[in-house]
Amino acid sequence: MDQIIQTNHNKADRAAVKLVRCIYGLSPTTTEVLWRLWTSEKPITVEELARVSSVPKVSLSLSLKKLYELGLVERRQRRSGTIKRGKGRFQFEYYVDKSKLLERVWNDLEEAYHKLTVDLEINRD
Repeated sequence: MDQIIQTNHNKADRAAVKLVRCIYGLSPTTTEVLWRLWTSEKPITVEELARVSSVPKVSLSLSLKKLYELGLVERRQRRSGTIKRGKGRFQFEYYVDKSKLLERVWNDLEEAYHKLTVDLEINRD
């Protein structure tokens, strides 16, 4: 399996991760999952994440679900060699659409800034 996580994190990357964690109220585990998806060159399944992480699959699944519901990651059914899981359930693979994620974070930051400045003006009067 290809190496999933980039090991050479620079200061700007760490600052960006902390900012995203703060904006969306992510747990350390969920933040790490988002980082692994960001640095991955291909979509990843829960099983693949579990192999390179010490986090239980249940926690990884919950983190992926939260990230998907927030719109920070994308998911699709595994196309090649699709594995059925139980009664008609397919294995999903998760990935980050980097341009979509950056646009989402930027828009949410602008919205938070606007709300903050409006609240400050109201409290000032």
